[in-house]
Amino acid sequence: MARSNPIRLGIVGTGGIGHIHAELASASSAVARFAGTKGSLSFPSLTLWGYDAANPDPGWWSPLQSHRVNTKRRDPYAQQIEHFAQVIRGEAAPLVSGEDGLRSLAVVAIDIDTVLHDS
Repeated sequence: MARSNPIRLGIVGTGGIGHIHAELASASSAVARFAGTKGSLSFPSLTLWGYDAANPDPGWWSPLQSHRVNTKRRDPYAQQIEHFAQVIRGEAAPLVSGEDGLRSLAVVAIDIDTVLHDS
């Protein structure tokens, strides 16, 4: 199953959102693994792990499936500017809402504050 980049991961109920660019997807081993209730994504290999959707009882005793996400490599900054221009022209909707962006900035601000005051 091919997906276009960037890959957007929504974590329902927590307000967390990940935005991953395929430029980083070149390593063969997992540097990080993003897990959810329906599967996980190894990064930067972009390998999706999960159970067959038709399986009525997924769990420890069910076979785990995986496949690598095919992506087209592009400069992520050029993509962001291109998308931003499309949004301004009314040709596309923002990938992330203003509220989600504000929440992300709040998390970063907390991290920066922690580093500055715990050093």
